[in-house]
Amino acid sequence: MMDFQSRQQEAEQSTARLVALLVLGVVAITAVVTALLTGVLYYGTREIQPLTALAIAGPLTVLGIVGAALVKSAQISRGGGAYVAESLGGRRVDAGTADPGEQRLRHVVEEIALASGMPMPAVFVLDDEPSINAFAAGATPETAAIGVTRGALTHLDRRELQGVIGHEMSHVRNADTRITTRVIGWVFGIAAIAVLGRILLLGSWFTPRRRGRDGDAGVLLVVAGLGLVVVGAVGVLFARLVQAAVSRQREYLADASAVQYTRDPSALGDALIKIGALGAENRIRTVHATETSHLFFSTAVSTAFATHPPLEERIRRLRPDWDGTFPTLEVRVEAEKASAGGGRERPRPPAGQPFGPYLSPPPPGPGGRPDRRRDGT
Repeated sequence: MMDFQSRQQEAEQSTARLVALLVLGVVAITAVVTALLTGVLYYGTREIQPLTALAIAGPLTVLGIVGAALVKSAQISRGGGAYVAESLGGRRVDAGTADPGEQRLRHVVEEIALASGMPMPAVFVLDDEPSINAFAAGATPETAAIGVTRGALTHLDRRELQGVIGHEMSHVRNADTRITTRVIGWVFGIAAIAVLGRILLLGSWFTPRRRGRDGDAGVLLVVAGLGLVVVGAVGVLFARLVQAAVSRQREYLADASAVQYTRDPSALGDALIKIGALGAENRIRTVHATETSHLFFSTAVSTAFATHPPLEERIRRLRPDWDGTFPTLEVRVEAEKASAGGGRERPRPPAGQPFGPYLSPPPPGPGGRPDRRRDGT
């Protein structure tokens, strides 16, 4: 059995170290930018004393970086999980849906919400995505949304779907969305430094080319502008590396938390194995895939800044007995064409599978048939 508690502690400690590293980086970047702006104020005017220039440049720098970060974080958080889900092409799954796969999905989400002690989130399906994937969005449990692709409903059995939903629900419970939002805000705040540098360079272009004081001011603007552009670019690179590392650690934490909810590490491991079987075909096709790749259960697009750990490493943590091979599995492209109310027959999910050991099967209903209110098949 996977020691999920030690895995959770390890991921939490790694996240704390990475966030502390990012904070130190922001402080260092703020100090460099303050020094550059102090030089611009002092040497550009020769009328402001160095300490006065520092007293002006310091608060302006902090206000600019922190203000940009807060504005960006507020923009991301304002819409809630449902807004993110709809922007990705998601369709809300109502409690009265007649689709067997969607009924099973809602029942699994209800069960995992109960096991995790959280309110029932809004549930969405990405009808035009034939790959196997899922996501969680929303800054709080009350505004959270869980979404899965049509391919996940098609290819995953019930216990595998339990593992995936457990992973996504843990993102909400562990406040991963809030952590990610704050990190994105800091990245945006650092990027604003480079924007300021470009503005100074543009200003130097229109500064009259004269000898003496005006000429020195123009040169100073060029030097300061180039300095800010370089500092901003290096800072963004550093922040994005930390952002990706934080995201990878939160994925490990979510995997461990999913095992805590389902008590079945092989369920999540088997879902990851099926994702590996699809290979490069397992990608999200929406135009917003790149900017939201960190939200998904598995890598949505190929990128230099990987937001997810290597698939093989995640599988081996969950399935130590895995032999390293993937089964044959193909994306069912027809799922991409199926949509709600479109008049086409949707791909039906595979027959119901045994329940995970932690989630009990539903009691029999009248006549010995399963109770439809709890059964997910």
